Amino acid sequence: MKLKLKFIYEINIKFKIKIKDGIVLAAEKKIVSPLLDYTLVEKVTNISSTEKLYRIDSHMIGAVAGLTSDANILINYTRLTGQRHLYRYDTQMPVEQLVKKTCNVMQGYTQYGGLRPFGVSFLFAGYDKYHGFQLYLADPSGNYSGWKGVAIGSNYNTATTMLRQEIHADDDDDENDLDSKKISKDDKNHNKKILLDDALKLCVKILSKTIDSTLLNSTKLEFATVSKDEDNEVVAKIWKPKEVDDLLEKHKDLLNTDN
Repeated sequence: MKLKLKFIYEINIKFKIKIKDGIVLAAEKKIVSPLLDYTLVEKVTNISSTEKLYRIDSHMIGAVAGLTSDANILINYTRLTGQRHLYRYDTQMPVEQLVKKTCNVMQGYTQYGGLRPFGVSFLFAGYDKYHGFQLYLADPSGNYSGWKGVAIGSNYNTATTMLRQEIHADDDDDENDLDSKKISKDDKNHNKKILLDDALKLCVKILSKTIDSTLLNSTKLEFATVSKDEDNEVVAKIWKPKEVDDLLEKHKDLLNTDN
């Protein structure tokens, strides 16, 4: 299990940020070939997915780090579980309940001889009426935990440090930051609210510092968001390449800067 966890933290970085009005997910692509067509899966199945980001349901998105083959099995299981709940109860499955179901399967594969643990970690982002916007990290052992901002993969220490500096708890629980340490109410950096647009800008900033590349574009990066539209409906969206390029162009002043 230690080898599995070590493997997870040596692959391409991906991270999520939860804010008051949504959740932002960002991931670095592992470019295998420019000839790969990720849109083909969406055309055939009508389910949005990219290399590292998967739309699980209309209210939930997952990011994977690890073996893609293992991830596909668990993503399909999570989708099927959610649809069975929707069919039976005519309502979407609560986010934590769905995460727990998937983690139970992952944990089961650590208990018996002849089985190997799944070599994949997940970042789950979603919304339900019980707990609002939620962000969970699940590791190969089946353990999961809730976060305000989290990073996994290569250079995750740098990304986590930057997240600590920018993200703070809401007013109701501003005594805890990502490390559960007390934050002074006089600290202006932690008192300011961070919104969706701010989180997107922060993602670009972190990626520019953690990815070993002089040029960042949609061939190297993936973005997704979980938010609410003008009608107060939850929208789980994986961004198209043009939208990613437009975002990077908007914040080009943050790119290609010295670390």
